[in-house]
Amino acid sequence: MSGSYVSNKLFLAASKRTPKGWCYDHIGFIDSNTGDFVQMSGHRYEEGVFSMARLTEDAALGTNAYDVINLPKTVTFSDDTLGAQNCVTFVVAVLKSNGITEYDIEYFHRMFKCDETAPSKLTFRGAIYRKASADDYLYHVTYVGSLPNIASGGLHPGGGVSFGKGYSGYSAGKLFLTAWDGVGFWIDRLGDMANNRADNPVQDGLIPIVVRVPDRAFEELEDDPVGSKDSMSDAYTTTESIHPSILEVWDGANWAPIKNIDHKQLIKEAYDAAEKEYEDGEELVYLNENQFEPNLYLKSSRHSLL
Repeated sequence: MSGSYVSNKLFLAASKRTPKGWCYDHIGFIDSNTGDFVQMSGHRYEEGVFSMARLTEDAALGTNAYDVINLPKTVTFSDDTLGAQNCVTFVVAVLKSNGITEYDIEYFHRMFKCDETAPSKLTFRGAIYRKASADDYLYHVTYVGSLPNIASGGLHPGGGVSFGKGYSGYSAGKLFLTAWDGVGFWIDRLGDMANNRADNPVQDGLIPIVVRVPDRAFEELEDDPVGSKDSMSDAYTTTESIHPSILEVWDGANWAPIKNIDHKQLIKEAYDAAEKEYEDGEELVYLNENQFEPNLYLKSSRHSLL
């Protein structure tokens, strides 16, 4: 093991011990020179600081994905535990010794618990360890035009697409989610609504798009019997808000973090691919509601955020 390290990135991981509803339960540094994971563990504290070439099956870590966050500056540190006893206290001690004092133990514990107030100061980047399964996520179908607001503020109960007056009382204060095999139904439903509500749904941004969120991010879900009956798939509601840092969007080819999505580019792609007619000099654009429908019957080649 090297006695000294340089890093400008932290990793966050979810182990087999991660409490239900939490996003993570382990944190450490990624060495800038070797790419190794440098960490402490409350389950392996007698080993002090240790380094691993990858996160593998381990009593402390399990075999799970990790996420990466960029630090505001590069830090240096050694094998000295700095009086720490677990992964969080070690990270906080190293950051403090390098003049980064704004992130305390409580801050990272809130991040572990998916608290939307925690991740806002640090920049998340894509995860790269475990390939994701469609069953690891729940899905929310919305319109491309809604993505900028979701990217900045997340998903919120009562903030989704309205299905008309008959649903207004039922949907109030709820966020609606579906299992993977219900996505196609809701894409078709939103496509029909778009064609009925707008003369030019493509240019209005009324293009169905799929947002996914790790299912372990929720502390509590309620069954949605109405949605399940309509879609013949498992459907759920929640009163929890979902922070944009854990949301991904299918862009037609890949799952990508929502903050990396250019909704104007998606509208352009939808327009270019749409069937068009001209009548009395007016262009008629026909929405292909399935253009951004992910093939969830195949296991994704992307990697899990959690």
